[in-house]
Amino acid sequence: MKNLADVSKGRRNTKCCYVKTMFHAVYRREVFEKAGKFNPKLLRTEDNEMHYRIRKAGYKLYCDPDIVSYQYARSDFRKMVKQKYGNGYWIGLTLGVCPGCISLFHLVPLGFVFGIVLTTVLALFSWWNLAAVMWGAYALFVLAGTMCTIISNHANKWTFLIPALFLVVHVSYGIGTVVGLIKMPFYRNNLKKQ
Repeated sequence: MKNLADVSKGRRNTKCCYVKTMFHAVYRREVFEKAGKFNPKLLRTEDNEMHYRIRKAGYKLYCDPDIVSYQYARSDFRKMVKQKYGNGYWIGLTLGVCPGCISLFHLVPLGFVFGIVLTTVLALFSWWNLAAVMWGAYALFVLAGTMCTIISNHANKWTFLIPALFLVVHVSYGIGTVVGLIKMPFYRNNLKKQ
């Protein structure tokens, strides 16, 4: 599994560096000849799986922050939640095809959903301490993220919705991963590259 710090390295670094994966990458033809092409059956995780094979073939991925690329966000909240669910779903499916290309970072929402279920069940039996710890830690995380957004981008009326957005995004991604894991044994052979 990839280190959590390596996942964000290419997204936030202001200097050129080697990374384990990235989006909007460009490749030389020889890379495809040696590592193979994208697996078209992996609809959301094809870049993770491809970069895993590229690294296994002995290549390194180089990130230059001076290169500009554009990624368009979903146009409304419902579409964004659907996208996050789909991303989680494909993480679950891909674990059956190439577990080495999935990082711990991708599994955090799954752990969060399991944490919600487990601590809720325990709270029903009067063991509410774990639920208090989990929700307290999550509240601190969300408040810290909101404060960082306020400090770096100046607050607007939507900024204060960040705590609710974080919760919905993480839960939808985590539920998608659960569904993907449940369906993964049935799709594993179909998703393997032919």
